[in-house]
Amino acid sequence: MGWQVGTSRGFDETHGPHMFQNPEMQCDGLAAELARLGARCPARNLHSGPVDDSASRSLTIWLGSRRLALLSAARTAGLCVYVFGAQEAKEGSDPASTARVFALLRRLLAAEGVSALHLVLCGPEVGCASRDATVVEAEAAGVNPDELACELTVQYLNGLYHQIVHDSPFPLPDAHLSVCFQPGLWGYDSWEPTVRHVLEKLGAPLLITSYSWEEADDDAGILEEWGLPEGSPAWAWEAEPNPTASQTTVQRVVPYFSTEKREELRDNCYWQCVRAGTYWPEAGAGAR
Repeated sequence: MGWQVGTSRGFDETHGPHMFQNPEMQCDGLAAELARLGARCPARNLHSGPVDDSASRSLTIWLGSRRLALLSAARTAGLCVYVFGAQEAKEGSDPASTARVFALLRRLLAAEGVSALHLVLCGPEVGCASRDATVVEAEAAGVNPDELACELTVQYLNGLYHQIVHDSPFPLPDAHLSVCFQPGLWGYDSWEPTVRHVLEKLGAPLLITSYSWEEADDDAGILEEWGLPEGSPAWAWEAEPNPTASQTTVQRVVPYFSTEKREELRDNCYWQCVRAGTYWPEAGAGAR
């Protein structure tokens, strides 16, 4: 079985087609591009079958890095990705389990010529104490010795990033990309100082995913309420369907007028990306 990735038409006709600036990476060409990269792997194809939650995380980071033109430089220096709001159940709580979650990303990056991936997982639900950088051995991550996969280093930060970054007991690397998977920015005031610090101090674009269009729109709305300018140039791209959303669905019951309704949700269904920059000059000192 080959790749089964969604197109914009498979998500929501209402919000129009999802188009990348590079025609090669339009949704309709995504499966072919992945197959091309998979052909470079000597042991087996990159992935087959439906895209589950873990595969969606890897594909979202890879595709976002491509769209932001981060991979050319990463071929020399490696790629460093911070994941904020990381959760034990989703991103793993030790180097071996995290490596298994992001196994596909390691293969994708290796096929692109990137030799090293450094992940920094941060959040109060990260599932372990703060932990210095650990290089994950191939055997511990379930990677075959003859399988093409880039080197992986993992660090963990337990707590809210803006509260603990200056008290980290070990050095933290410079970031190329920062990611929040389904953070629900609109529902938690504690995200505001972290987002400000990430954009102003960490200096990496912030990629945000959501379960639905409504949540993506709410996240964009709260960013604007916090002072982020609407539209370009602050946004690398605004909320739109993610062609590498998970195909694993979960049901959620939500209030609907005087009754309830069921929603079908998928991880990373929509995505948007904010460029790094100082968007809150009057509050910049408070975010340090």
